[in-house]
Amino acid sequence: MSENTQSIQTRAAGWVAERRYAENWTAQEQSRLDAWLAVSLEHEVAYWRLDAAWTRTERLTALRMPNADEPPSRRPLAFLRIFAAMILMAVLGASAFFWHSDLRGAKTYSTPVGGRETITLADGSSIELNTDTIVHLQDTRGRRLVSLEKGEAFFEVKHDNARPFIVRASGQQITDIGTKFSVSDDAGEVEVALLEGRAKLEAIGGAHIVSRMLDPGDVAVATTDSVSVERQSSIQLTAALSWRRGVLVFDRTPLQAVAAQFNRYNDTKLVVAEVAGRMKIDGTFPSNNLQDFVELVHGVLGLRVEKQGNEILISR
Repeated sequence: MSENTQSIQTRAAGWVAERRYAENWTAQEQSRLDAWLAVSLEHEVAYWRLDAAWTRTERLTALRMPNADEPPSRRPLAFLRIFAAMILMAVLGASAFFWHSDLRGAKTYSTPVGGRETITLADGSSIELNTDTIVHLQDTRGRRLVSLEKGEAFFEVKHDNARPFIVRASGQQITDIGTKFSVSDDAGEVEVALLEGRAKLEAIGGAHIVSRMLDPGDVAVATTDSVSVERQSSIQLTAALSWRRGVLVFDRTPLQAVAAQFNRYNDTKLVVAEVAGRMKIDGTFPSNNLQDFVELVHGVLGLRVEKQGNEILISR
């Protein structure tokens, strides 16, 4: 086991002990823990393995008949000695013991530009990945955690009080309460659109935890500095999720914004001149059929279209 891994195991053990024995665990302390967990998948695996081991040790200690001669103040010390021995086993390489606890299911899923994929979990929940998306999934006995590294995904969650479903993206955390929702991460700007049920949105990257409860129709946009929520109609939400049907829907959308959407789904990129970019577009178009859209722009709108390498230039 490398020195780096030993360091992670030792720090994870410290976090577990601090969290379990804290009399007043504050939001600031939780944010520090969340920030450490968010550094890497290795941090999360180490922490949750040892946390699960602590739980098992608590159960074993509860089964042990107390010694009437032992002062109550000494019993926690005996418990900590047991747990310290378990930590030492982990650091020395006995990780197989913990590996069987819960975290064998850590997986990474990704889609290429223009691709889509639906992941079905054992509990019946599903995650639909949009174009150019990467997620990490940990499906454990204690929780279901998805880290959205980039892109956009739609979640249909089977609620389970004993195993919360959590999505993290750029310092934001979304916890489901029996929901259908989408999450997108665009360079640190996280958008959450809630279709059904309820969800809790938390900013976990700063010094304070800021949370908002979302209801159906709410669309939240969160950054490291702010959170805004607006209500949208079911028609607007359906249009925003049209990528699930392989199409893009535009309603008087500036051509510049239309091009940006097409560029998410195609390797050939649209480049729109400023004047032409202000023209408005209506309609529904296949997201991966760039040629038909370009022909419409040229034939119906009368714009100039020029192919240059991997780009299509559109101008008046």
